[in-house]
Amino acid sequence: MQSIARCRCCAHHMCHSQWLICAPSLETTKQHVPFQAVGILQENAQKVQKRLINKPRHPAELAADIVERVLVTGGDRYLDTKYHTLSWWQLSLLDVKLFLTAAAMLVIALIGGLLWLLIKLLMSGLKAWYNTQHRPQTAHKKTS
Repeated sequence: MQSIARCRCCAHHMCHSQWLICAPSLETTKQHVPFQAVGILQENAQKVQKRLINKPRHPAELAADIVERVLVTGGDRYLDTKYHTLSWWQLSLLDVKLFLTAAAMLVIALIGGLLWLLIKLLMSGLKAWYNTQHRPQTAHKKTS
């Protein structure tokens, strides 16, 4: 017999006594997880939080260093994007679109050719089978 228990945080009825706590992972829905898994979830969340918080420098300092590097180097060519050196067909990704279109057409042609060959073989086999099964039985008369 299953024991009926209530969640500690939202008072939902649950079938098993091991499901005793809700993990409010999403604000709109509460997801019921086993009581044992809550500790594991908390440990993983703390590890991720430490990784996100552990930044050697503040983002404002990093941005200031990048701006300072640009000013010191005078905005050298290696800092420029390649956008200005590309031609119009590279910017519009025309080469990629044409390649994908050609590849798709090749695949469609191969599938169509294989289907045509399969249908042709099936039709010739059915025709041969039909001719052997439904050949009119005529009596051969000897003529002398």
